[in-house]
Amino acid sequence: MKKKLYFLTLLFCYGVSAQTPKLVSDLIGNAYRPNKPMINVNGIIYFRANDGVYGEELWKTDGTSAGTVMIKDIYPSSNGSRLNYFANIGNTVYFAASDPVNGNELWKTSGTTASTVLVKNIVPNSDGSFPRELKNFNSTLYFSANSGELWKSDGTEAGTVLIKVFPVNNTIQSIIPGINTLFFTVDTPSGAQQLWKTNGTEGGTIILREFVSSTYAHITFNNELYFAADDGISGSELWKSDGTIANTKLVKDINEGPFGSGPGYLTVFNGFIYFSVYGNIYKSNGTEAGTTPVSSLDGYYLTNVNGALYFVDFENEYTVYKYNGTTFTLLRNFARYDNASPYITFFGLADGSVFFTAKEQEHGDELWKTDGTPAGTVITQDLRPGIQGSFPGNFIIDDGSIIYFLANDDNTGFEIWKKAGNANMTLVKDVEPNNFDGNPYNLAKLNNFLFFGATDQYSTHLFAVNNNNSSSYAQSLPGKNPSDFLAFNNLMYFSGEYFNGRELLMSDGVNSTQIKDIYTGTGGGGIQNSSNPTELTAVGSSFYFAATNLGDRELWKSNGTDVGTVLVKNINATGNSSPNHLIEFNGNLYFFANAGSATNLYESDGTSVGTVAIGPSNYTVDPINGEIARTSTKLYVQAFSSTSGEELFYLAGSTLTLLKDINAGSSGGTPLSSNPSNFTPVSDRLYFTADDGINGTELWKTDGTLATTTIVKDIKPGNSSPNINNLIKFNTNLFFSADDGINGQELWKSDGTPQGTLMIKDIVEGNGSSNPKNFCVVGNTLYFSAYHPRLGTELWKTDGTAGGTVLVYNLNDENDSELNDANPTQLINMNGTLYFAADNGLNGNELFNYKPCPLTGSFNQYTFAPSYTYHAVQTIEAYHKITQGRTLNYFAGNSVLLTPGFSVSANDAVSTRNNVFRAEARGCN
Repeated sequence: MKKKLYFLTLLFCYGVSAQTPKLVSDLIGNAYRPNKPMINVNGIIYFRANDGVYGEELWKTDGTSAGTVMIKDIYPSSNGSRLNYFANIGNTVYFAASDPVNGNELWKTSGTTASTVLVKNIVPNSDGSFPRELKNFNSTLYFSANSGELWKSDGTEAGTVLIKVFPVNNTIQSIIPGINTLFFTVDTPSGAQQLWKTNGTEGGTIILREFVSSTYAHITFNNELYFAADDGISGSELWKSDGTIANTKLVKDINEGPFGSGPGYLTVFNGFIYFSVYGNIYKSNGTEAGTTPVSSLDGYYLTNVNGALYFVDFENEYTVYKYNGTTFTLLRNFARYDNASPYITFFGLADGSVFFTAKEQEHGDELWKTDGTPAGTVITQDLRPGIQGSFPGNFIIDDGSIIYFLANDDNTGFEIWKKAGNANMTLVKDVEPNNFDGNPYNLAKLNNFLFFGATDQYSTHLFAVNNNNSSSYAQSLPGKNPSDFLAFNNLMYFSGEYFNGRELLMSDGVNSTQIKDIYTGTGGGGIQNSSNPTELTAVGSSFYFAATNLGDRELWKSNGTDVGTVLVKNINATGNSSPNHLIEFNGNLYFFANAGSATNLYESDGTSVGTVAIGPSNYTVDPINGEIARTSTKLYVQAFSSTSGEELFYLAGSTLTLLKDINAGSSGGTPLSSNPSNFTPVSDRLYFTADDGINGTELWKTDGTLATTTIVKDIKPGNSSPNINNLIKFNTNLFFSADDGINGQELWKSDGTPQGTLMIKDIVEGNGSSNPKNFCVVGNTLYFSAYHPRLGTELWKTDGTAGGTVLVYNLNDENDSELNDANPTQLINMNGTLYFAADNGLNGNELFNYKPCPLTGSFNQYTFAPSYTYHAVQTIEAYHKITQGRTLNYFAGNSVLLTPGFSVSANDAVSTRNNVFRAEARGCN
């Protein structure tokens, strides 16, 4: 048995006792490495950049600050030309760019303003042809345009000619220059991918083979193209082609059967192709017999650098290895953290140094180098100290001795840096201003992960943060412009932009992927079609959403798989039914939809037959401003009828029934309306606002009967309205903001009675307004944002009493001579920790968290003490035993008091693990 030890650590660090919100991530600095096009042409680096004035435009650098200049403002104004897809032929750089006249077309430059010109306007009077996949093959530029057209160019307008047009919804995906043959792939609407070749003429453009899914890992070896592909029989395996149909064939079925071996990271080394296969390294000379296993190591990121093979093994940690053809040398272990997968790039310099990126907890994501020995495997420079790292990427080698790359040192944002020899990294020039906001939005939780969308200076991405890890920061994941989050079956589903337009995506907090390409193919200008899923709503073992396919927006459902994502019903046979306001009630889905003449309430059990309109026929609902809400016993709907106007209805069986005509009567033959809104359930009661025609729009309530549907209180006497909004349930009461005409817009609460409906606190005394909003409940506390004339708009909290309504923290107080607003928004309770977006005056609008603490804590002799970290603002008193391999951390602002009876057992017969106790007098956070 392992020897049992115990540890008792008392660290008293006085002077830190305040609870403060903590910056989770400056999202501009923690996103994906920006995949910005960069190209080296004879020592001049061409790139795109946004200096905050001209938008993203064409720049170049010779490695000096003075030599880093914008070449041309192609799209005048701050819009930017959004250039992409660099390729060079000689000293000329070709690229795709947009201007206000021609749209997105093919351009070229030799590095001067005068030489930066449009090559050809392929599609006049449009948004452009959107050239992509620009490749140099035998000094001729090949590219795709309009998604499904193959073109070539000699750099002149007349010499820019169409080679072949592919059928509608076929997309040229990759152009791959071989030694003697130019290959390219074409995606078809069925999901298959075809391998083609061309000699630059339509007649010489022929299909070689069709595969059931995308090919990948293309590499040339011995005048042949090698790649991974799935023919629908053998699964994903190693293939090759010499440019003929007969010799486009499977090299070896390594994993016999339909599942395939999944070859990846193909690289040429020592006269063979080396590649990874499901946790093993293989090599191949291009024959079946010559395709053999080399090692049981994983073989990720296999790269031939300076005559040796470098790669990563992922068994437990991620371990960097070197292989010289006979011996494997372990260079360094990098411990995983935050469930993060590393991003590895190996490359070398002429002096024999091998560089790579690696991610570890001490330094974050930084640049490392090795001389091929463990002792010589070291970090080159900690450019951005801390666990986040500088995210170096987009590496370019110049003259075999200088590295140019993009990195973020936390001061300038992502900029171009260079490293020459053994000298430290130097910033080439601070081109792009680093004052962008992350602007987190749509915060949503799944188990221990918080998901949200935010900008990373270049675009809007999906981010996730692990709430369980105190050192965690927001990690960017695939999926642009995410929205409509739904936590379902331990995964987060959402609408986002992937390779196939805006579709249904899924994430586990570490990776994300597309569930189904619902609306396949491309539209005008080669833009991918998008189904744009919205309002994801769980009902039983499926979730429902609205989506568009072939122009029709209808109701869909999914179980989280491709095959399980299906159309429920085409409700409107001649147009869009546009389902909205989706809600679950009693095991069915209810929603608003338009079958062609009016928008009504619908019910669905998930089948086409069971998806029906709710009667009667003389009512309609508002698809934009309508209201629907449920308690445990009733479904309430705001609806309009020709007899009652816009009033409160409820579902009675399969019929929508008027609950009460609050504003009865008519005017000029048109029924009056109370316009009920702000539906907020509190237990089995529904609170809402309505105008009875006498008291203005005031607070109302109902328990589901005519008798209980009554005004709660005339908060602002007379027929004017108190502007009631931001309604939320807190404990058993309703909290909201309102203006009684005397105290301004302030914080109120109600227990459903007139006397129990009152202002909690006049935060801005007199008739000024604090405008409380962004309410969020954490435990027994309601958090919100509010304005105060001496503080600005900051984070506040309340326990429902005037004395308990206080400022949490003045987050943005950097300039005492000015009033600064932190403007907390997007508040969400993440397992007892409050997350929110705010501006602290230093980092822009970013993600913060705040962990509330009790004032004190006490543990007696009967307390069962599992492994746990306990926080208190003031003191913790403990007199219990710590046994059975427990690890306890007690953190208190003033003191941790250990009274008689407290002990840490050294002779623990139950567990082989150590008992550990740690106490600190510090703050809650």
